[in-house]
Amino acid sequence: MNHCKEKQKKKPRISYELGIELKSEREIIGCIGLTSINKYDGTATLGYWLGEKYWEQGIMTEASERILRFAFNQLKLRRINVGAYTGNKASHALIKKLGFRHEGTCIKSHRIKSTGKIVDSHIYGLLKSEWKKNLK
Repeated sequence: MNHCKEKQKKKPRISYELGIELKSEREIIGCIGLTSINKYDGTATLGYWLGEKYWEQGIMTEASERILRFAFNQLKLRRINVGAYTGNKASHALIKKLGFRHEGTCIKSHRIKSTGKIVDSHIYGLLKSEWKKNLK
């Protein structure tokens, strides 16, 4: 939390990291954010996590749709990038549902914090023009 607070003070702002709160529980159940914001290029990277207890309830879909709206409408970005470990089927389903296009695979690109295992990641991108088409 302190790390996020410090990043908020940076000018120009290069990230927005937001907690996801379930009103009925009044606690943070996940997080969603835009990082590596580059206003000149008009790009950012989407990242998220959600407590396992809250999976498959549409919570991350709603949060993702809202942050994409913020990215494209308020920040005036033109492209959002996102990646997910190749074995993370739920993330891939969400990413595709949001309209992202698969652009490639990075081999042995990330280490999973919980296991220490090095894994491949799929990389996706979403252009504002494609996002707008999906809204209709």
